[in-house]
Amino acid sequence: MKVVMLELCQERTQLLTVQKQDALTLPQAFAAWRTGASTPFQAAYCYLLGQIGDALEVMPGEEFRVALQEASKVDAKVLLGDRRLHITLARVWAALTAWEKTRLVWMFVHSGLTISQIKQELEDDIESLKETDAMTAAIKEMGIEFPALLAPLIYERDLFMVKQLRSLPPKWTRVVAVVGAGHLPGMRQHWDDDIDLEDICKVPENTPSRIKWGRLAATALLTGSCLYYGTVARRR
Repeated sequence: MKVVMLELCQERTQLLTVQKQDALTLPQAFAAWRTGASTPFQAAYCYLLGQIGDALEVMPGEEFRVALQEASKVDAKVLLGDRRLHITLARVWAALTAWEKTRLVWMFVHSGLTISQIKQELEDDIESLKETDAMTAAIKEMGIEFPALLAPLIYERDLFMVKQLRSLPPKWTRVVAVVGAGHLPGMRQHWDDDIDLEDICKVPENTPSRIKWGRLAATALLTGSCLYYGTVARRR
């Protein structure tokens, strides 16, 4: 039996049918957090990705849509092999200190606000970022600023996808996994390791004090960013 495993979970399957849409604005990202639809990290991250995609005229998830189309041509079964998004985001957010959360959200917001200034640089680099070594280097570079980010965002998902692939029935002998280049080194390295799925799928419990501080910091950060955005827009 032919099988294609995608680096997606049920919460991200909208990428398989996504159409051209306007990038998320900063006020919309702020509203999503205020209404509880997303964490500050998720809101800021989605805002940044939207701005990058809009600047480069690239729709996210193209590789998965192509894989789905090709799988249908050969009558292959399509599986979702990534850890659920809400678990990953919860573990990312819990791994960071209050100060790291503030810096990370601001970095995403500031990068989104200034994306037009580095559009040409992004276009020049986009091809090199498809290479495994370049992608891994970029991830490691981010890990210098936020070392706690790497485990829940990259390494744990490497383990999860390895476990999913190794758990496939023996009768499924022809398997293709479509994953990001940044995951390949870790998946190869841990292919034969014992993996505890329960441990890497636990949703952390935040204490009330951490929740209160996280919301206070994010509110101040995103409100200040909205004011900055409005000032820049008026100057234009």
